[in-house]
Amino acid sequence: MLAALFVFMPTKLEALEFKTSSAELKLAIDEQPGVLEGYAAVFDNADRDGDVIVKGAFAKTLETFKSCGFLCDAHDWHTELGTILDAKEDDFGLWIAAQFYSTPDAQTARAKIAEKRARNREQQMSIGFKTLNSERTKGVRRILDIDLYEVSVVAVGANPLTRVTSVKAIHRDLDAELEARRAQLRRLAIARLRRA
Repeated sequence: MLAALFVFMPTKLEALEFKTSSAELKLAIDEQPGVLEGYAAVFDNADRDGDVIVKGAFAKTLETFKSCGFLCDAHDWHTELGTILDAKEDDFGLWIAAQFYSTPDAQTARAKIAEKRARNREQQMSIGFKTLNSERTKGVRRILDIDLYEVSVVAVGANPLTRVTSVKAIHRDLDAELEARRAQLRRLAIARLRRA
């Protein structure tokens, strides 16, 4: 018996766009599978692609995004990391909150983001969307209306002003437990070196 797998993708793939941005992390601890919060897009500044997203661009489709949008890894729609808890526009940009799944892939991604923060590194984010309306002014594309599909965690971003404001851990004591195990391994390694 053959089984077919159907995956939703826009009918015109060339119309789907991705906009990446830099993110700054703050580590917080919680008992949930983990929550990422921050700005997925910033208004009124030109990104590395020469695009400017204007305030109000997400207004028409934001409610649909909150109920159907998702968090994923590098725009790989087969690797969903979580669901959108909330999203809103303010004067700075598009703020989102997403809850990680408890799956190994999602928790690995959350742990990597937390480790980047511990190393004082910025996290990059990106949005996957379709432009519904835009205009060109002096070589800059002003994006006026967006149909937003997803927010991704990526290695390199286009807009350096976007910020992740928090990444919460899977368990209250997990990060402390991992650090204790690392310290124990370091002590064992030093003891072996001394014996050698």
